[in-house]
Amino acid sequence: MKTTSIITIILCALLSNCIIDKLDSRNITVINNSKDTIYSIISPSDDMFGSGYYDEFKQGSDYQYTPAAFKMEFSPIAPFDQVEPHDRPRFWDNYFKEHDKMVRVFIVKKGTVNKSGWHKIFNESQYDEKYLLSEKQLDSCSWKINYRN
Repeated sequence: MKTTSIITIILCALLSNCIIDKLDSRNITVINNSKDTIYSIISPSDDMFGSGYYDEFKQGSDYQYTPAAFKMEFSPIAPFDQVEPHDRPRFWDNYFKEHDKMVRVFIVKKGTVNKSGWHKIFNESQYDEKYLLSEKQLDSCSWKINYRN
């Protein structure tokens, strides 16, 4: 019985290392140094849909968006606050190899959202600021983006 328990524990430990993905611990932090509430969107291309997170907005303007997904996808960044965007890739090394070695971070002000709505923002690429950064540039700024209006 004791041998079976020890073998089970060892087997579980070995398998857990194979099964569990290790997430890249690096993450972009967007620091809002403005008086406006903002939102950040990460994309591998100049298309705001690039990450696949926001494909729901490719639908027609009369499409009924999923309320639960909407709340999860867009976390406001209050004035003088900071957030690590949720729409980041799992592995940055792979990301930079696959996507022209650059990441785009789009900043959209809450006022722009109120005026245009998310559907128009995505389909017409309306944003207030865009950062185009390489891995080396992110390393040099400690993966922090300071937004100033």
